[in-house]
Amino acid sequence: DSVAFPEFYSGATEGWGLFVSQSYFILFNENKHSEDHRITVAVSVAPVVAHQWFGNLVTMEWWDDLWLNEGFATYVAYTSTNDIFPDWSMMEIFTFDTVSALLKDDSFDFSRPMISPADNTEDIMQNYDSISFYKGAALIQMLENVVGSDVFSRAINNYLISHQFHSATSDDLWAVFSWQVTKDCFILFL
Repeated sequence: DSVAFPEFYSGATEGWGLFVSQSYFILFNENKHSEDHRITVAVSVAPVVAHQWFGNLVTMEWWDDLWLNEGFATYVAYTSTNDIFPDWSMMEIFTFDTVSALLKDDSFDFSRPMISPADNTEDIMQNYDSISFYKGAALIQMLENVVGSDVFSRAINNYLISHQFHSATSDDLWAVFSWQVTKDCFILFL
């Protein structure tokens, strides 16, 4: 279910079976809104749906791995929207909107690592930035490009199944990918 409010502080949030969002990010009227707004709605709804898996089904063990939730939700927002509306060229928009913004933000001397300590509320809130969202998504895209879509899909499926209803760390994700790539390479050479 979805609930739309005229004003909502965080833009959107999700829980099991309920999405709460600012009405601007979830409602579309063909007679009133532009095609750009249709894209805004799709890219706003998709990460909230993605959080049903990356955040609710499997969540990060601690806030230092926030990128596991937000990076995956961001990446899935673009890839799933691209699958549904291929004529929108969402992966080009992803490159422009996220990767180019990330490169700028990550170029500063004071930029933080993607996995950053989060010892208090201030640290946690500072981790909600382009590094967690965009660098996480860019890393996931690079990972898929390196291992290929089939291996990537199998590894993500194994990650979600093996950690469902539990928490996970970056090391857990890397372990699943290492196992999947090794297994697939072994089968390939047989």
